[in-house]
Amino acid sequence: MADAQELSRERAFLHDVGVNLNGALFIVERLIEEIKEEEGRLENDSEIERLFNNLATRLAKIDSQVKSRHGFLSELLDLEIQNEKRKNALRDSSLK
Repeated sequence: MADAQELSRERAFLHDVGVNLNGALFIVERLIEEIKEEEGRLENDSEIERLFNNLATRLAKIDSQVKSRHGFLSELLDLEIQNEKRKNALRDSSLK
């Protein structure tokens, strides 16, 4: 089904998603800390704005990675289905 190279790419992808998720979670924790400390003085805080921008960037990257992987896995599945159909057609034609 999946060869070693595909499995290696999949593991690397999952690692990248994990790194981005951990980065996003760290940013969320920092935002919570900053919000608790500021108590209403957030409107002009450049640190909060920077953290939100970093969070948005990380989440957008995760979204892009997941969409990319979905497309890749769909292509692999389509190839697997086509291969099975070919095998079945060859088998059926050899039985006749």
